[in-house]
Amino acid sequence: MKQQKTIAVAYDLNFRQAGEILRGVSEHMQKEALNWRLVPLQYGFETTLMQLAQSGQLSGAIGSFISDQWIQGLLECDVLAINLFRVSDIKSIPSVCLNDTAIARKAAEHLVVQGATQFIYFANGNTHADTFYEQGFNKALKADPCISLKPGPLLGESISAVLQNGHTVGVFCTSDRLAREFITEANRQSLSCGRDYRLVSIGNDPTESVFAGTGITSFNPPMYTCGVRAAKLLEESLSGHMPAPRVYTISQTELLVRESSLASRSARIAQAAANYINEHFFDPTLDAGKLARAIGVSRRVLELSLQDTELPSPYQLISQARLQEASDLLSQTDLPVSEIGRRSGYPEPHHFSAWFKARTEQCPRNYRRYRKPASV
Repeated sequence: MKQQKTIAVAYDLNFRQAGEILRGVSEHMQKEALNWRLVPLQYGFETTLMQLAQSGQLSGAIGSFISDQWIQGLLECDVLAINLFRVSDIKSIPSVCLNDTAIARKAAEHLVVQGATQFIYFANGNTHADTFYEQGFNKALKADPCISLKPGPLLGESISAVLQNGHTVGVFCTSDRLAREFITEANRQSLSCGRDYRLVSIGNDPTESVFAGTGITSFNPPMYTCGVRAAKLLEESLSGHMPAPRVYTISQTELLVRESSLASRSARIAQAAANYINEHFFDPTLDAGKLARAIGVSRRVLELSLQDTELPSPYQLISQARLQEASDLLSQTDLPVSEIGRRSGYPEPHHFSAWFKARTEQCPRNYRRYRKPASV
């Protein structure tokens, strides 16, 4: 049996994102039957990580590192490392990063579609990634370069000066925490999302939306995928097949649209309804009335808002979400049909089968037979 290797997974991220990275590393380890012992390290991990390296008990490390010089200390202790994200311009080891430029481009495109004509880039400006975000944001704009703002005591004055100049302003924040700070400061001056500005952020942290008092349109970074990719690269390194010390980009970052970037009340209600459906379609009691109550409007207002935004009725939206889930599970998994029905909002198997056949002209079992890949 091969000797167990101790691997540190170090991050300065919020707990939810850190957990997704650790889950990705752990599941890759289990899938490949790697004899690793994972040691999670969080905020202020540098001292502990270096002590582990100097003890001679550490074989590898995955984390967001501050400099090549600091990484050199790990390498001198024979600890192989994979960097996560562009906190600094790391050149000595492989780095797994988000496609920062593409994220910024998508943010700009979304804000333009929502009617923005002037733009703010709001960031701390203290990471290497901030350079890519700002460059990508500016490159995608068919307007004057964006106005760069940073947190600080003069933020309120800066927001007031830009948002009260008659333009429809689009704001791109590099974290949900910064988005909440911007929204809070704008609220103090009676400036609101939708009416005075549209805002897009990164992180998909539901806590920040709660504190901001509005749903923050945000990119959901694929932290799990980053964890898996970093684990694969570290596995290669430990096996003697050292990957090139370059940036390995993860691109599948989803933009989750919420109230902060939507202009009209109808659009915001419709998006809130769509978001709620996507998160609760498995509830067999979900109907138009319950949906309207959940997002805080009357059923009539909900129906009119969907009509205004050229979306189907509440019933049709719920049915579409359930059908998509059922179809995906039938074609991609070996779950029993009864379980798929339950997960799709139909706990009674005969009701599920009749409903599914009415929409696809095939019963669930036949659909699975003809759609499921042979390798699954």
